[in-house]
Parts: sequence; C-alpha cells; structure tokens
Amino acid sequence: MRYASGQAFLDAPNKTIAFVGMSGTGKTTLGQHFDRGRWFNYSVDYRIGTWHLSEAIHDDLTALAAQEPTLRDLLRSDSIYIRNNITPHNLAALSRYIGKLGNPAQGGRALADFRERQARHAAAERAALMDIPRFIERAQRLYGYPHFLVDAGGSLCEVMDFAALDRCPIYQLLAEQLLVVNLVPDSAMMETLIARQLAYPKPMYYRPAFLDAAIEAFLAETQLAEIDLADCDAFVRFVIPRLAESRAPRYQILGERLGVNLPLAEVAGLSDGDAILGRIAQAINAKIAAG
Repeated sequence: MRYASGQAFLDAPNKTIAFVGMSGTGKTTLGQHFDRGRWFNYSVDYRIGTWHLSEAIHDDLTALAAQEPTLRDLLRSDSIYIRNNITPHNLAALSRYIGKLGNPAQGGRALADFRERQARHAAAERAALMDIPRFIERAQRLYGYPHFLVDAGGSLCEVMDFAALDRCPIYQLLAEQLLVVNLVPDSAMMETLIARQLAYPKPMYYRPAFLDAAIEAFLAETQLAEIDLADCDAFVRFVIPRLAESRAPRYQILGERLGVNLPLAEVAGLSDGDAILGRIAQAINAKIAAG
C-alpha cells in the first residue's frame, strides 16, 4: 500500500493511479470524469496504436487499400495517403490490425498471421507500459499536471509473468510508480460484460498458453480439423467466457498486492472525479483496517 490512509491518499500532492480490470468495466469512461486541468490521462491502448504499432497499422491499412487498383495507383503517385484516427475512445484501427482468429475467407486471420500479430501487440503493450515513468515526469515537467492516471488495457494481466511476478518488470513498475485500482464487477455485471462481448465480438489479445488451450478445446467441441476453418466470431464467442474467468483472479492479485480491489458497482454511476477518489480512499481505509 503506497498510502498510510485514505486521507493520506486524498492529500497527496502528486497522485499516480492506474485503473485496471476486465475489458468493458468502464476504465476509460471513469478517467474522463477527472479534472482535465490537474490529471494527465495516459491510455495504454492509445499509446500502442499511435506509437508502438502505428507503422504496422499504417502498412496494414495501406495494403488493404492497395487491393483496389484505383487506390493503389493514387497511393503510388502520392496523390492520397492513409492515416488512422485512433483515439482513446476509438480503437477500431488497432482492432482491425489485430483481427480475429479464423477462416480468412470469412474475414478471419490464419493462425500463423494471428500469432505474429498477437506477439507484436504483446511487445507493444509491454513497451507502452514501460513508457509510464517517462510520461509521469513529462506530465509534471512540461504540462504542470500534478496527478497522473493510467487507463490500462484489458489485457494488462496477459502480458505479465505471473509465474515469477516479483521479477516481472511491469509488476515492478506498477509497484514503484502507481496505486493499482482493480475495478471488480459483481456476478451480474460480469454476465453483462460477457454478453456485450458475445453480442459484438471484437479482437482480443490472448497470452500464448491460454490461446493454445482455447484452440484445442474449440476444435474438440466443433470437430473442425484446424482453426483456420473456424468462423472467427464463433471462436470469440467460445473463448470470451473462458478469458473472463482466467483474467479475474489475476487482476484480483494485482489489486491485493499493489492497491485495492474496488467493486465496480461503487463507482459505475459516478460522474465526478472527486467522488471517485473518495471511494478509492474508502477502499484504502477498509484494506488497512482488515490488516
């Protein structure tokens, strides 16, 4: 625990916190409620898309456009150019780059291509996380922001080594730099999050061991000979509940060790940054009281 009490947290002149948790828990939305004049909001996914994978996304979109002869000729003559428009609230270009595992004839990505893109995303996410200390310093020195908020991607726990957590560079960074606030959905909220993902399947990052096991289980259930024959949305629908189940305890560990596990129900309806900070302070006091 970085703070001796909830009040010490509220009184800290330079607060640095990270919202972590499952995709869809509202980390980005909560961050928008903090005073923009005092809080620098660092989106890990935005950093990935606009810096660490920017060139790869550009090349992917250019290759897609070049499949149309007229666009290809215009691109070759520098008459037009491709530019993504990634924002913290619109990561469609990044999602398009990652893609979904499954039959390429149905819009999916073949396994070899999918694995390569997953590996690139993992490297980019780790790099974006390791950029945090530099951005904390820059936010204060260049822009005068006293406080720093990290909006961590839903796959944060996928790019950490939980088998040797204390030696994991990302874990060490979080421990040294940030108060981790894990947003914990209750069972009803978790069902809603999963249902939302199932209704609108989107690309995800999976750690390799989990992905291998999920592919094996999916092929056994569907009796398909290989994953490249699968409907990509069918695979996402199959894997999302399993992914949610595997991620929850990992985030619970991060909250226990590096900050607090804050019930999502306590902050989901709040639209005031100070009120959210107050709930975090209460969670700090409750953790300290519990020993």
